[in-house]
Amino acid sequence: MTLSLILASFSKQIWQLYITQGVLFGIGASLAYYPAIAVPSHHFTKKLGLATGIAVSGVGAGGLILAPLTHTLIDKIDIYWTLRTLALVCLVVCGTASALIVEDKDRVDIIQSQSEKSDDKKYKERKLDEKGSEDKPSFFAALKVFKDPRFLFLSLAEFIVDLAFLVPLYYMQTYAVFIGLSAERGALILGFSNGASFAGRVILGLISDYFSNAKVLLVCAWFTAFAVLVLWSISHSFGMLLLMGLVYGFFIGGYISLVPVAVAQSFGAKQMASTMGLMFTAAGLAMFGGAPLAGFLLDVTQPNTSYLPVILASGLAVTLGALCVSIWAYLDWKVKRAQLVKDK
Repeated sequence: MTLSLILASFSKQIWQLYITQGVLFGIGASLAYYPAIAVPSHHFTKKLGLATGIAVSGVGAGGLILAPLTHTLIDKIDIYWTLRTLALVCLVVCGTASALIVEDKDRVDIIQSQSEKSDDKKYKERKLDEKGSEDKPSFFAALKVFKDPRFLFLSLAEFIVDLAFLVPLYYMQTYAVFIGLSAERGALILGFSNGASFAGRVILGLISDYFSNAKVLLVCAWFTAFAVLVLWSISHSFGMLLLMGLVYGFFIGGYISLVPVAVAQSFGAKQMASTMGLMFTAAGLAMFGGAPLAGFLLDVTQPNTSYLPVILASGLAVTLGALCVSIWAYLDWKVKRAQLVKDK
């Protein structure tokens, strides 16, 4: 990530930015992010939701801090040195975080699925060095999740939600200008939305530790759909758009923090990093194409610009994603109920 930002600072043409700040930075961020969010599941059981929420809350906090910081740096110096400054920040922060990540080798599979527990009730009493290589996490073993319909529906939900995930964030500020607000007010709304995302990741993660994670994830999915499809479509003032930004940020933040917990609890923590990687491979492509697709829908309305097609398309996408989450939750409930009956 650091290298990509430094290379981007020397770019003179747009295609160079596509390669550096686009492709290279995206690869680096993915390599850092997905293994990192799997770490809490190796160290926490009772407070896994809170731990994961705190771990991913940095995204919201980063958006809240970096957006105004970047604008200030561009005004004070220039875009080139701004990119180099951000590269240094990235190196220090991510480098320090990487050095602090420690795997608990005696508890590689703390969070197990109910099926794993039933197959071997003494499994969690064994240590990794006593099990042999056949029980170690492997990418090919993780491929077995494709046979599980719960994985398919949760992956489909991720794909569809991520298709619309960045649309409100990318277009919230320009929409504010479109309805007659200043660019500064639009940036303020976006900042508050990022702040709400930070709060949602931690608060809803904590709540999921006391209630069913699946139920809290369902609430997050449906309230996110409500924010985009309903609140955004009727936001014609600063107050309404701010409300939309707060609701969207809070619940999409919770959704992001709870999906890794759902993966750990449904499919086991041993293969969590691989499972998350498989799930988010397609989701990443959706995230990559969602914002440009929204831009295309916006251009189609020219010269009489209208954001309604963008709002409806993204809102319906999140709604369909929430429906897939509902199906996953039902299937997961059936599996766990059957397991409880079997254990009795």
